[in-house]
Amino acid sequence: MAKLSDKRERFCREYIVDLCASQAALRVGYSPKTAAAQASRLLTNANVQARVAELSGAISEKLQVTAESVRQAIADIAFGDDTPITRLRALELLGKHLAMFTDRRGWEHGGEPDLPVIKIHMVPEGQPIAAAPGRISATDFSGNGSGP
Repeated sequence: MAKLSDKRERFCREYIVDLCASQAALRVGYSPKTAAAQASRLLTNANVQARVAELSGAISEKLQVTAESVRQAIADIAFGDDTPITRLRALELLGKHLAMFTDRRGWEHGGEPDLPVIKIHMVPEGQPIAAAPGRISATDFSGNGSGP
């Protein structure tokens, strides 16, 4: 990896603090008007990306945090004796991680989504809705039988 300028090195170190590129750019001295654009440009730089990955890896190693340890901690909470709301949130996080809540019916391989079919039956003009057999009645709308 090529050596970064001092400003780019500071940007990398600031970026890993909160993973907010615009704020990191502001903190290292970019103007408020151009901080977002500069941050975006910096994050596309291969050397900056490599340095951020290196710094992030060092932090994970120092804290001994791995994806597996995070998953295990969440599972311990989900199946432990915490409050129901805490357990529910932990289960939600595990479900999201495992993509259990992604509705994939009909979208695989470029297919159309499986949407419910709604049939609309028209009642001839002048005929009351209640006269249509098997259809909804006027009482379904207002609850008092006097019509909508």
